[in-house]
Amino acid sequence: MQTSFSNVVATAIAYLSEIDPVMRAAIERVGPCTLEPDSDIFNALVDAIISQQISVKAADAIMARVRAALPEGKVTPEALLPFDFERLRALGLSTPKARYIRNLLEHVYSGQLQLEILSELDDE
Repeated sequence: MQTSFSNVVATAIAYLSEIDPVMRAAIERVGPCTLEPDSDIFNALVDAIISQQISVKAADAIMARVRAALPEGKVTPEALLPFDFERLRALGLSTPKARYIRNLLEHVYSGQLQLEILSELDDE
């Protein structure tokens, strides 16, 4: 079953507010969630790979270097394809993360991963 992001957020807010008075107070104080999902699935995947197990500041710095090295600063399969393993490492990615991004590109270009249909798939 597909569920919209706003429905998921509303359900989470209602649940947390109901079971935890501290969370309820925090939610009331902070206000509604303003996070928006990234509609660019490839960018979101690359960002998720880069951001794993490092600080937000470090991840932001690496993503900024990646964007600066790309035409128009856009993280797309076409823009990243020419970047070999060594070039990704030179931008600050760890060895495993550079491999994961190269593997992601291989799956996109082989058709094994069809980004355009991911949002249509069932959440399960």
